[in-house]
Order: sequence, then C-alpha cells, then structure tokens
Amino acid sequence: MHYTTDVPCLLAVDNLNCVDQSTEYLHPTHYTNLRGRDLAAPYLLLQSLRRPPRYGATIAALTSNATMRSVDDYVFLAGFNHQVCGYSSREMQCALEHYSISRAIHLPLTVPTLRAVEATTGSVPADLRSWCEMY
Repeated sequence: MHYTTDVPCLLAVDNLNCVDQSTEYLHPTHYTNLRGRDLAAPYLLLQSLRRPPRYGATIAALTSNATMRSVDDYVFLAGFNHQVCGYSSREMQCALEHYSISRAIHLPLTVPTLRAVEATTGSVPADLRSWCEMY
C-alpha cells in the first residue's frame, strides 16, 4: 500500500494485538495451531503500521488485555515518536477529567497506564507522565 495508494486513505485496525493469539488450522488429517502473524491478512495489517499508505495513515487500537510489553512492541512497530508539548495546569485538569469521564482509563492513572494510552493515541504529554510519577 505504501506505493500503490494514489488517493487519501485511512486504514483503521481494531484489536491489533489479537494477531499474537494462536488460531487452529484444520488440515484433513490433523489440526495445528498457527500464530496470527503467520497468516497473510494479519501480517499485512502489521506491515501497514511499518509502512503506512502513501497518501494516508494507519490507526490501530489494542484490546484492553494487551500487556505492557506488547504495547511497547506495537509502539516500536509503528516507528514514530510523536512529541506533544507540555500541558498547562488547566489543560492537565481537562485531560484527567476526560480520561475519567470517558472511561478511557479504567485503571488508576499511572505511568504504565499512560503507556497503553500512548500506544492507542500516538502520544501523551511528558508532564502528564511526570505528574503521575509524583502522585
């Protein structure tokens, strides 16, 4: 897709970390377990993170049971480090209220929880992370 898309496109992938789950492959004589990454469609979706469409973007969301280690793997796979400027105290308050009201974060607001948010949203402000470390 990196070379062939001439029109703007958005590729949205939900539950991306499910490609790490195994699936049963039924052969006429036996069945075996295959990793999702070994199948063609999930493999292509993962490649779209590394090489997004030429005139577009790829957005991926992870399931709530994604481990912190796998979140880091997906952030690395995406190949970007989007830096967000620090928040003012008012912006910080609004961000925390938004996370609470929208139930975007069900766990206590901690640095590992923010890593999960960062994997799905692209980035969180550095001072939000340092604020969590203080409290």
